[in-house]
Amino acid sequence: DVFVAHEDARPSKGVKEMVAVTEGLLHPRYKANFHCTLPVAHSFFNRLRSASRPTLDKLLLGLVSLVPHTQSLAPNAQEQLDQALGAALLHVGPEGLTRVAPSRRW
Repeated sequence: DVFVAHEDARPSKGVKEMVAVTEGLLHPRYKANFHCTLPVAHSFFNRLRSASRPTLDKLLLGLVSLVPHTQSLAPNAQEQLDQALGAALLHVGPEGLTRVAPSRRW
């Protein structure tokens, strides 16, 4: 697998660089392209699974920061955000989510 060699492996430097680019694309100035970025974020959590933390912590924080602004997102982006957060919750668990975004009221 290009992402991780086995379940206990850590993501490669290349994957970490792709994650960093994806994090940057969650900035509000790129909102018109969230429909492209959110499925990529979703895929990272699904592919990295248990290796998601800490590699995807900033990406998760970026997703969480979009939650208060869901009304301003296109309908398909709202659904994609839900799917990405669902994948994150599945793989990092509720404790991982609250550890990354502790001040957020869930």
